[in-house]
Amino acid sequence: MSTVLWPNQPASLAKALGIDASVHHQRCRGGDGPQATTTLMAQRIASGHVGTEGLILLSGAMAANTLRAVVRQAAGEELRPYEGARGVDVQKLVRERLGWGEDLGSLPEFSGTSEVFNNEQERRHGLHAPVDAYPLYESRLRHAYGHGIEEHQRHVAEIMSRFTKVAASGFNAGCAWHPLERSSGEIATPSPRNRWVGWPYTKYMNASATVDHSASWLMCSVATAERLGIPEEKWVYVHGGAYANQGDPRSRPTWFVSRWGEHSRIPAMEAALRGALASARLTADRVQHFDFYACFPSVVQMAADCLGLPHDDPRGLTVTGGLPYYGQCGTVSSIAAMLQALRLPENRGHFGLVSGNGGLGQKHAAGVYSTAAPDRAFQEVPWAKTQAKVDALPVAPFADSPRGAAEILTYCVKHGRQGPLDCIVIGKLRSTGAHFIANTPRSPELFSDMMSSEWIGRTGTVAASPDGRRNIFTPDGVPLRSRV
Repeated sequence: MSTVLWPNQPASLAKALGIDASVHHQRCRGGDGPQATTTLMAQRIASGHVGTEGLILLSGAMAANTLRAVVRQAAGEELRPYEGARGVDVQKLVRERLGWGEDLGSLPEFSGTSEVFNNEQERRHGLHAPVDAYPLYESRLRHAYGHGIEEHQRHVAEIMSRFTKVAASGFNAGCAWHPLERSSGEIATPSPRNRWVGWPYTKYMNASATVDHSASWLMCSVATAERLGIPEEKWVYVHGGAYANQGDPRSRPTWFVSRWGEHSRIPAMEAALRGALASARLTADRVQHFDFYACFPSVVQMAADCLGLPHDDPRGLTVTGGLPYYGQCGTVSSIAAMLQALRLPENRGHFGLVSGNGGLGQKHAAGVYSTAAPDRAFQEVPWAKTQAKVDALPVAPFADSPRGAAEILTYCVKHGRQGPLDCIVIGKLRSTGAHFIANTPRSPELFSDMMSSEWIGRTGTVAASPDGRRNIFTPDGVPLRSRV
């Protein structure tokens, strides 16, 4: 919506601040964007790109809480992330009530990849938003680790409890949306205030998407900083950066979650993280501070796994507390907090690694920072190089209209405020090995069983729903009182 209200957001910001900017650059939506743009600008500065002779202001913001309050007050409706508000023209409302929006008659440079994160078939099966996708990865991780249901819930809750401590401490306590330390038991246990959202995630494991947050930082060359007299104790150097995508929505189907060959790892994430370290000529053991993008616990675990870090690494896996507790504003918050941490006297000379994740896990960026001066000019790992590593991986066969004997590869149980609504299954045909997306019959008894015992690997039959719009996976040997 913001690009409709402000077609050239950088120009509108520059106008509001009284800045005569020579370049206006905008990144498409996604949590990877701020980190990817920082890497892009670092490379432009190092290459002497036109428009980088002075200061570069990078800024990001989210005002979802304000939007929700305006919609609730003016229309009596709830504004829900990724859904909007029923019967409300939100754009018109905020123009009238808040005076938001400005068209300066120009467009910015634009970078980034598609904001379309799912396809029509996924939407028909209920895979709409992050709360529908990331639980699929968590279930597959549980299976990959060999954990039981309760064991894995404790494991995840312990990780996130440590994140709450970071969000509630120091610099973060004044900025975090939920600066409240929570125990692992409180996070893992469903309650009226901590309901299931997309099982296996309780509400306290989900990103806080309805927040008001913003952050900004300035970038320039060393020569410019010296010319402007910026004190050196304020400097933080960009040592490395890389980014990669999980396919392409136009040309490579692995962009879409249902087409991934495996859901316990994300090759684009691995390429970005390892590429950023290679760009900085570092290994993970030389990094003292990490901020892994933490919209949901699954991506934290996958990021740690790809660098060989234990999930309870004593260095910690966050400097913000993550999106469930600090709040969701992409890597804007992560970079700002990392810069703050690295400039503390006790951390000078340390290295910090920030990762960003966009969409449903399709877009990834990472960067390395330090107050220690690098011994060479910045050089990102070229996007084509990191992307080639991802695109070289084989594409799993996929069946749009699967029929016959099948087994479950991963699954999640979608919930509303009143309880379970549906189950999304990623499965595999036993005859051909082709993957597919499906729903199960809508049976309360089945949902309860799938939440209390492991169903990955369970067999059944997949067929078309009566209206032919969806695939329905019916498990073997389970009597059902349900509706399709």
